[in-house]
Amino acid sequence: MTCSHWLDVPLKMRAAALDFPNGPAEEDEIPDMVYCELDRHPYGQHIALLRDLDVARDGGAVWLTWAGWGRDIDVQRFGYCPSSSPGRDDACWLPSDHRGGHTWERYE
Repeated sequence: MTCSHWLDVPLKMRAAALDFPNGPAEEDEIPDMVYCELDRHPYGQHIALLRDLDVARDGGAVWLTWAGWGRDIDVQRFGYCPSSSPGRDDACWLPSDHRGGHTWERYE
């Protein structure tokens, strides 16, 4: 089960996400609100994807991190988790070194 924490993304954080180079040629808008994408956890940072970066040039993404219900908000670039499912047909789309399970485990 995923974490239930959510956050309204502050305008300055949406703007900061666009400052990272290597965005794809066509990209979605930065979301106004995000949910933590990690497995449910009782403590520690929450994390949500704000923007994919060009796979060929970067291979990572821009993530919003925060503590509690909106403290210590930050925008950071992380590479994707290198884990893949046992059959290697599904990849984990969370950042590298994330806590909890991999996304492909949620759908097994």
